[in-house]
Amino acid sequence: YWKGIYIRDMEALSSIVYELNDRFIEPLKQSEVDAMIRSVDRAIEKFIDYEQGLRSGEDKRVSRKMKERGGYWYTNETLIDMLDITEEEQRHLKTIIGTNEKYQRNNIRRRKERRNEAGLTMREQQKKDNIKAVKELAAKGLNQSEIAKEVGLHQSNVSRILNNKY
Repeated sequence: YWKGIYIRDMEALSSIVYELNDRFIEPLKQSEVDAMIRSVDRAIEKFIDYEQGLRSGEDKRVSRKMKERGGYWYTNETLIDMLDITEEEQRHLKTIIGTNEKYQRNNIRRRKERRNEAGLTMREQQKKDNIKAVKELAAKGLNQSEIAKEVGLHQSNVSRILNNKY
């Protein structure tokens, strides 16, 4: 891309890029190099627009629209593969993560969201509240069928709670 700013002739730029790529121990595939070369013009326009925006005081961030319109953007999977990033290393990264790490983080987040301050799920909290309500009503002298109506449980569940068989 930097060479493309100075060299606007696409043929000359292509030969320079292919020459550079051939110097690597593991060069990129020709299709990857071609895709980068094709996107140089758009990427340069976006870069210049971005830089001018920063200089004029605009708050500029790389958005999905910017990605869609210009430049060559590697996928996370490609970067992980190219850079040999292990799953252990991905755990310490913010954005370059694979599908497994993404799902792992989502599961952790969901588990935290499912539980209240006491660490209980909604169902566990409801059960705890029902037990408390049944024992309080029993202490006031209500019988099992009255407690069942009041709390909204079946009489056999009230019986299990009162006999500590829950």
